[in-house]
Amino acid sequence: MKLAIDTGGTFTDIIFMKDDNKINVKKLPSTPDDYSKAILNGIKDVNSSMSNISFFIHGTTVATNAILQKNGANTALICTEGFKDLLDIKRGNRSGFGMLRADWIPPPPIIPRRNRLSVNERISYDGKVITPVNKNEIYNLVNILKERKIESVVISLLNSYVNPINEQQIKNIINDKYPEIFVCSSSDLIPLIREFERTSTVVANGYVGPLMNKYITKLENACSELNFNGDFSIMLSHGGIVSSSSAKTVPIRTVMSGPAAGVIASQIIGNSIDLNNIMSFDMGGTSTDVSLISDNNIQTIDESYIEFGVPILFPSLLVETIGAGGGTISWLDKFGNLKSGPQSSGSYPGPACYGNGGKFPTVTDAHVLLGRIDPKMFLSGNKILDPKLSKDVIRNIADDFGTDVIETSFGIIKVTDSNMEKTMRKISTERGYDPRDFHLLAFGGAGPMHCIELAHDMNMAGVIIPKFPGLTSAFGLLFADIKHDYIKTFNKSYENVDVNDVEQVFEEGESIVLNKLLHEGFTKNNIVINRKFHMRYLGGFEPYNLQIPIKSNKYDKKQINQTLKDFTDRHKKEFNYSLEDHPIIIEMISVEGIGITQKPLFEKSKYNTSTADALKGSRDVYFDSFGFQNTKIYDRDKLCFGSKISGPAVIEQLDSTIIIPPDNTAEIDKYSNIIVNMK
Repeated sequence: MKLAIDTGGTFTDIIFMKDDNKINVKKLPSTPDDYSKAILNGIKDVNSSMSNISFFIHGTTVATNAILQKNGANTALICTEGFKDLLDIKRGNRSGFGMLRADWIPPPPIIPRRNRLSVNERISYDGKVITPVNKNEIYNLVNILKERKIESVVISLLNSYVNPINEQQIKNIINDKYPEIFVCSSSDLIPLIREFERTSTVVANGYVGPLMNKYITKLENACSELNFNGDFSIMLSHGGIVSSSSAKTVPIRTVMSGPAAGVIASQIIGNSIDLNNIMSFDMGGTSTDVSLISDNNIQTIDESYIEFGVPILFPSLLVETIGAGGGTISWLDKFGNLKSGPQSSGSYPGPACYGNGGKFPTVTDAHVLLGRIDPKMFLSGNKILDPKLSKDVIRNIADDFGTDVIETSFGIIKVTDSNMEKTMRKISTERGYDPRDFHLLAFGGAGPMHCIELAHDMNMAGVIIPKFPGLTSAFGLLFADIKHDYIKTFNKSYENVDVNDVEQVFEEGESIVLNKLLHEGFTKNNIVINRKFHMRYLGGFEPYNLQIPIKSNKYDKKQINQTLKDFTDRHKKEFNYSLEDHPIIIEMISVEGIGITQKPLFEKSKYNTSTADALKGSRDVYFDSFGFQNTKIYDRDKLCFGSKISGPAVIEQLDSTIIIPPDNTAEIDKYSNIIVNMK
């Protein structure tokens, strides 16, 4: 049996899958005070023992939330003398964060200036030691760390990516004199050029390190007490999984692990129905994550941001996130304009209709008043909602806004949709992709309530809603492969590159990732090696390099022109221009090793065009320009391959509610997906 658990800000989703592909699912509120509580409670509810589970895969938001909520470890930075203000200076730009606001104040760095400690050392650009480390100076720093009760210390020195000797000496002294502290150095974690981004990455890793180590260890011990003897793996932001022990050494790479799993699931579902152009749309209780799969390729980036000023310099799936979910709070700004988010009511107290003391109107409250959510059937009746509480909190802003409760409720939905549409365009049209060529694959507990109207507004080809939309990210964990990567700074002009130097780096990287996968039990028959250049124009200001795959297992002169063409074509597509005869830099070279895991099979639905058994009744539901309409309500579990449903309709299931607006027709395919074609 496989166990997949995705922990979100609002809900924790659990899937048990047996060898025969039969599944048992559980969806329960997350426990932000200790996310492991919901996980262990859910496991025990379904399986009193874990002795029959061979593989446990987990996607987590613990690291992400620690940075966003500023509740990570008491961390110190050791840097080169004169560079302690690096975290404040950053890149000296706003890059879209508050760009047009004169009164905008960026969030403070994770580590306050007082805990940024400098040392008198220097490595030259070519790796020569100009000023070695003074051991007595480091001994004094250790005493300061102890006095301030520092829990985690990170080391990031100038040019250490070329020669790590000074960083390693400092690390060794700290480990010897203060062994109980969490220590990580940039030369161990990410020995790459880009001083600020490298420092930011190691700082973020140290900040979440003690918390993630404690969290993962607690889960390991709890699972052991439940007789678990299988493999425990954690999803990383690049869409691959690693062992829990490996995740402890690079905890910052677990950021966006849940959304990454959703993108993997979107690709797998798209492949199953022969669609290669998919926009992944994951709207949960707290946020919405959008990604793009073009020609069956998931977009990836070198650098991701958790918030302004905290870049993470690791390969990651390209996912755009916005604070828009079922628990997103609506409010009026000082000019009386209706706003939605990014604040969220979370899992507790949650929306007002939960009855846990929520005092602010949310997207879920609006859906309840519009008749889209049946208060008695939320989570298949496991939680009863109170519409009166929704009405009370929405009336508070309706009176100020000058409309009635129903109009305000629909306004909340439209404002939220508008915010999400901007994010959808950011991932598509702003990057040179035409939404008309893509299907929207919508999931998350709230995604299927918004997706069809959004797809219409975006002129997309159609909508796909998978069998378990509220559990799709957890489902994606079951399909994830083991991934290891190697990346090295190269920083040489493409025009003057020596193919032998390039091939030497590739071979070095391949040897490292291959040995890791072989050690984990994979054979060469189920290992895939991918080579990439990370390229940019000299002096370019693009926010990231373009990753260009190398389509040969040996780099030679025959590959030079092809790689140049691939870069030029990709640059033209993404940025709408290319520069002839302008110098190109190969900034980094990377190798990705993938250990292919055994994949579950999709269960096919029986064929039955009738919807009579699935019809539960009807109720009035509000739709734009139509007002309240008498709407048929269906039980999704009883819909079969071949069934067609004409809107207006509502389809209910344990983990989500699907809204089919008037003038739309949904059809169930052979894998129980709901398909809505727009063309």
